[in-house]
Amino acid sequence: MFYSTGRLITRINDTPTTRSRNGGNLPSVSEQSVSNQPDMEVQYDSQIHAIGQKAQERNLDLQEVSDYYHTCHAAAQRSCSHPEVPPIYHQFLAERETWTYYFEEEFPGKDPLYDCFVAALSQSETNHTRRIEQLEVALQRADLIIHSKDDLLSIKEETLLANKALMSGKDDIIKIRESEIRTEIGLVKAHENTIAWQNRDIQERNTTIKQLKKNLQELNHTGTPRDVQKLQNTLENRTKEIKNTQNTIRKRNDAIKSLTARLQKYEASASNKQGRNKVKKEVKRENNTHIKHESMEY
Repeated sequence: MFYSTGRLITRINDTPTTRSRNGGNLPSVSEQSVSNQPDMEVQYDSQIHAIGQKAQERNLDLQEVSDYYHTCHAAAQRSCSHPEVPPIYHQFLAERETWTYYFEEEFPGKDPLYDCFVAALSQSETNHTRRIEQLEVALQRADLIIHSKDDLLSIKEETLLANKALMSGKDDIIKIRESEIRTEIGLVKAHENTIAWQNRDIQERNTTIKQLKKNLQELNHTGTPRDVQKLQNTLENRTKEIKNTQNTIRKRNDAIKSLTARLQKYEASASNKQGRNKVKKEVKRENNTHIKHESMEY
């Protein structure tokens, strides 16, 4: 795509103009330019494009190249170094000088330097535009990622709020169950107090019955039949009362068993460890009290 300086010089020396000047039978430059004008225009554009692309690939500042070309024209023509021209600029300018002679010979009336810079700037602008488009695409992707992260954070925030509300609801349920357990414990205590009072009453009545039996025996020896009958009636009434009390005690024991089963159910469903330990202690204490009362009754 880009020819070296030596090959360009060889090609320039072998142009139709030079061959005609050396006695060749070839057509003049004007005739050839007219007949091959479209092909030459394509070739000219192609070569200009090649020079501009090479300048752009070397990352040259095109304004600096233009300034050096005009201020160091003689140095570039002699193909020798100039103290104000960096080596990479000198190489490019030397090649440009060779191309300039070729273009003047092959394409008279053209301004190859201007066209070269226009082509290079066009390529540079195209590359920058492509880079800007790539950056815009990258920014759009970054925006999408940011929006996705924002949506994810919003979902997580809603999930945390829902979990917080759920935990609050569970705490309320636990508090309600604890209140129910305390109520059941109060009922058990009330039943226990009633049973203890009934046990004391039974003991007192048993003592009274024993005393009545003793009095009856004494009356059998010394008393009248009327007194004996009165004592027997009193004994029968007290015996019936004892049976009724015993039936009441059995019913209360059944109620205590039912309450104990309900407490065990609440204990199994309670998620608070401290609440479960508290219920266990209460049930254990109630069982000990119940066993104590039963032993006292016997």
